[in-house]
Amino acid sequence: MWYICCCLSWKKSDHLPVRIQIPVGCNLCDAKEIKWKCFDCEILICTKCRNEKHPVNHLSVDIRLIGSQKKANLQHSLCFPVTECSQHGENMSSFCRTCKKLLCSKCIEENLYENHKGHSIIKEDEYKRKLDKLIYEKDRVSKNFKYIKEAKEEIYQKRKVETSNYYKLRKEILSRKKAAKNITIINNDAFKVELNFIGYK
Repeated sequence: MWYICCCLSWKKSDHLPVRIQIPVGCNLCDAKEIKWKCFDCEILICTKCRNEKHPVNHLSVDIRLIGSQKKANLQHSLCFPVTECSQHGENMSSFCRTCKKLLCSKCIEENLYENHKGHSIIKEDEYKRKLDKLIYEKDRVSKNFKYIKEAKEEIYQKRKVETSNYYKLRKEILSRKKAAKNITIINNDAFKVELNFIGYK
């Protein structure tokens, strides 16, 4: 069984979020065991639904790759702060990239055609979706980098062994060549001695 952490606002005097865990299952059927998260649909699904119902062109990731405590801490630290709008009393739900300001839904409704007309505004759910994608890509690149580093080290070690074997073989060949040359000289000298002896007789 998997659980999803939710952040609930507490009484105003505390100004602290409260975390609770809610059991979740597949968002497309009644299965309790989920295996995948779709970053395009923002849903959790089981393997059967991923293979049979879910669009194949969507980015779905094994939840084990995104469920570590380190990633959870990173996601939490980068989430929108639980802050109320001083003007409307609602939680901030969007961010104006142009003004670099957090906005609530009423801020957008009232000021969209005035202060924020033509500005680039991103909503919290879109921000979280893009953040999840970035974290996933970061992990994928890190794993690929680790694999490349290990493969590079393996190639280096193999090359080191092969180089060592090459020099040992080269040394042995030169040694045998020298020995063969010495034997040839000795045989030639012995042959000359024998010829001289035969000629002398």
